[in-house]
Amino acid sequence: MKLTLICDQTQDAAAGRLFDRALKNIGKEDVLILTPENATLWAEETLASLSPKGAVSALTVTNISRLCSSIFPQVNFASPRFSVMLISRAAEMQKLVAYKKSSQKVGFASEIYELIKLFSQSGIAPEKISTNSSSCALNQKLTDLKNIWQTYLSLLPKEMNDPSEKLKLISVAAKNG
Repeated sequence: MKLTLICDQTQDAAAGRLFDRALKNIGKEDVLILTPENATLWAEETLASLSPKGAVSALTVTNISRLCSSIFPQVNFASPRFSVMLISRAAEMQKLVAYKKSSQKVGFASEIYELIKLFSQSGIAPEKISTNSSSCALNQKLTDLKNIWQTYLSLLPKEMNDPSEKLKLISVAAKNG
């Protein structure tokens, strides 16, 4: 039996209760604590400080990237920086309407990357983006996003995968056992 805990990078009572629960289950079951990318070290340090022996070896603290790499060691993912660079290039290649001015601003590609990541993690692919809204401005933004996203994916080298696909891969692996 596996116990999966998902915690947040907060030092509030809820995180403390999760860690207490994890420590109480040592020896009874395998414990996996899944954290946000930037909270793994914090979770490891917090667990070590809460552990009566000062170290916890029966617990695994991981994040989506580490978990995906351990399940799929043969799969190569583009780094977020590389993805942002490709998105910037994809935006330059498009005749943008809604994002014409904002695409020239610093940070535009990073914001689009985060948006693509959210869409992808929600199970929305670029071909599923509909531009049938009654709002012309929304249709233009969605069309620009869809075109940038599709161009970005076409620029991604064949041996690399989009990093936003990690959660989807882990989900499929969990369903398939």
